[in-house]
Amino acid sequence: MSVQMAIQRGGGPMSDSAAFVPMSHIVQQVKQLEADTKTGSLYFMTQSGDGGVLVLDCGDVVDVVYKSVQGTGALPLIRRVPEAKYFFKEGQTDEVRAAASKQTALSYGQTLFRMFERDADAPAKARVQATPTPTPRSADAGKKKILVVEDSRVARIVLCKFLQDYGYAVIEAENGKTALAQLAVQVPDLVILDLILPDIDGYQIFHQMKDDARTAKVPVIILTSRDSLVDKLKGRMSGSDEYVTKPFKNEILLEKLKKYLS
Repeated sequence: MSVQMAIQRGGGPMSDSAAFVPMSHIVQQVKQLEADTKTGSLYFMTQSGDGGVLVLDCGDVVDVVYKSVQGTGALPLIRRVPEAKYFFKEGQTDEVRAAASKQTALSYGQTLFRMFERDADAPAKARVQATPTPTPRSADAGKKKILVVEDSRVARIVLCKFLQDYGYAVIEAENGKTALAQLAVQVPDLVILDLILPDIDGYQIFHQMKDDARTAKVPVIILTSRDSLVDKLKGRMSGSDEYVTKPFKNEILLEKLKKYLS
C-alpha cells in the first residue's frame, strides 16, 4: 500500500483542517514514541501534498519512506520539509509488517535525530544499526575530511589507505544509502564518489547533495571505471568538479585533491 493510501485509510486525525506543525515538532513526537517503545506508523503530509511515514517497532525507527524514496535516502529529503500535519497509528500496520519481514532490521533513530540537530539518546537495541561512522578520531582532528563512496571493499581499502597516508581523515560508505546517511549527520570537505553502486546511482547521490544547502558546495570527484566519452560528458554535465577513471594514477588524484583542499 502506498504512503498516500495509508494516510487516507489510516483513520487518524489528518483532516484537511488539521494544523501544520514544524517538522522539528514531529521529530520530537517520534522521539517520545521511541521513549515509550511504541510500535506503529507515524504518517505525515506536507503542504505540497507529499506523504511520508516513519515506522517504529518497539521503540526503534525501523523504516522511513518519503515520496517514492525508502530508507536512509529519504532522510535528506525529509530534512528539507519545513512543516507537515501528521498522525500516529499504533500497532502492526502494513509498514511494520513489511519492515519485520526484512532479513535485516535497520534502525534510523539516531541518524534522524542528529539530522535535525536533536540529541540522539534513543536506547540502543540488539539490531544491526545503520548509524553512520562516528566523527573522525581525535588523532584526525584538524585534518580535511573526505567521504569515500565505493562499493568494492578492496578498492575502498586501497583508496582509504592512500588518502590516510597523505594526511586526510577518511569517512567510508560502501553504498549509496550509507553515503546519504553520512552526509545527513556530517559535512565532509570533499567527496570521492563511485558511479556504479548496488542501490542508488552515483548521479542521484550527487544531485541530492547539490539540492541540499548543507552539501551543495562540497567538491565532488567522480571516480569510476567508466571511461567512455559519453560517461565523461555526463559527469561534466552533472556539475561534478572532477572526473577520474579507475585504475587511477596516484599523482593525478593527489593533484586534484590538493586543488580543492589546499
